Amino acid sequence: MNPARHNTSGGSARITWQVLGLLLASAGITCFLLAGPLFVHAVGFAEKYLIPNRNITVMGIEHLYQRLMVIGALLLSGGISAVIWAAAFSGMIRRLVILYSNLTGRRFSLVLLWSSSITGLILVGLWFLQGIPGMDLLHREDGLLETLTAILFMGSSFLFFGAAMFHRRESADHRKVVAVFLVGIGITFLFFGLEEISWGQRLFGWSTPVVLEQINDQGELNVHNLSNPLLWRLYRWGTLAFALVTIAGWLWLSRVKETTLRFIIPHGATAGLLVLMLLFGTLWQNNELLEELGAVFTLSYALSSIRASRPRHLVT
Repeated sequence: MNPARHNTSGGSARITWQVLGLLLASAGITCFLLAGPLFVHAVGFAEKYLIPNRNITVMGIEHLYQRLMVIGALLLSGGISAVIWAAAFSGMIRRLVILYSNLTGRRFSLVLLWSSSITGLILVGLWFLQGIPGMDLLHREDGLLETLTAILFMGSSFLFFGAAMFHRRESADHRKVVAVFLVGIGITFLFFGLEEISWGQRLFGWSTPVVLEQINDQGELNVHNLSNPLLWRLYRWGTLAFALVTIAGWLWLSRVKETTLRFIIPHGATAGLLVLMLLFGTLWQNNELLEELGAVFTLSYALSSIRASRPRHLVT
């Protein structure tokens, strides 16, 4: 590579990160203004566009204030970090792009990035539009989105099983360990998919045990609708933990090239979806939307995993 060209691209990447950091910091300051002198206008906007019944409660006002402060702090800290460590961020992203391009192909990585991010934004948009007449066909129980969520979870699990088979055929012991991890990931997402359809309850007409029916919000044969406030915290903290582990994995991969973890850690192109999952799993907690975003994330994760696990990449 031409050193001059490399330096130029590196300088452009740093400038891009610095500009992004300034934009994030500006957005953070805006959130603080909305939580301060402009809070009355923020409440009015929320009542008009974000609250279905157009009536925000006192508790809702407190939540809005807290969220604006938290979002402002996150944006401001993220923006300052991007400005200060622009060179480190650009170097990390460049190394990750090279790694995943070698495993899955540059075109695949770009398609995965844009398709997953745009799909996530569409789901968020549909969630905001759910009060419009006719949208109940998408959002109702056993509607199109819930059905697709279950299909994506279950279909992705079999992709993970397929990726595990590629590793299982290799003689190296560490490949078999990777296979075990991939099977475990596949079983986890198969469980999520079966939970979405209540383990086939409505398909086969199974009745809900009395004990479970009494503690389930919808009287169904599943555990994700249990009447337990701890479950809401599990959604929130589970999403946060998953995001932190994934980001830590990306940081590790940006420094260590030869590691079998590259077959287990989600593809870097899922970053856009991960941000949306963080927003709607922690700050604006909506479990249904989180499940839909999670299903698309899982499919993206599974597709990249099985593509990276093809025999030509399994060099021991």
